[in-house]
Amino acid sequence: MKAGFKPKLWTKKEWQDADPSSKTKNCGIEAALDEWQKNCKGAFGEMKAEQAFNASVTAKKLSDAMTKASKQCDPKAQKETLMGINEYKKRADDYAQFAKLAAAAIAKREKFSSLMINYNAIAKDADAFDVFENYAKKQNLWVSVHTLQLFEQKKYEQAVRLYGGDGRDGGDYNIPAKEAGILLDTFVKKIRHEKSDILKAISVCDAEQRSMLSDPSHYARFKALPEWKAMLSKKFPIKEYSVT
Repeated sequence: MKAGFKPKLWTKKEWQDADPSSKTKNCGIEAALDEWQKNCKGAFGEMKAEQAFNASVTAKKLSDAMTKASKQCDPKAQKETLMGINEYKKRADDYAQFAKLAAAAIAKREKFSSLMINYNAIAKDADAFDVFENYAKKQNLWVSVHTLQLFEQKKYEQAVRLYGGDGRDGGDYNIPAKEAGILLDTFVKKIRHEKSDILKAISVCDAEQRSMLSDPSHYARFKALPEWKAMLSKKFPIKEYSVT
């Protein structure tokens, strides 16, 4: 093998052109390099968990093939070949470890994303909610989101003053005028109503906002945003590694 050889392309042809010792034949190196070209290309962050795992397995396979080949070589007679093998092996070993860690992080990203399918799930995670809040404001969903926040905090008066309108047309809540009027009377005008009617009005308003936010397409669209991907990258970081 050429003295001082360092792999750049990680292809079978590059390995063959480097003229390694014939002692390395039948050790699985060429097949492993073909598999490398298939599975070990691109950034980990652009892979799915299964792809990153396969990349790790492939790198380990190449490392094992190099180890097998090194055992066939004489330290003096095949000195240059052994040096070349080491150049592959040390990088393949590092790549395998980084790919394995990446696969675990990507799996966490995928699982987390799969759970973020409705408002209740998103509201429980501050990072996810920050992204959804910005999306909601751009998609005219903020009234529903903010109303639920205020209702959960028992800040009914603030919610009604912001979104209740005059109580006759359902306000921004898009609820029946009767319930809208009861909310306005109770929390703004301070006009008394039966407790059961007040609780029903709160329940109707709450249910309507959740209905507005129940469309699965909202969550599919917001998870396609660059901001969502950036949040996942920060929440479940991945360290990239290049063999060149």
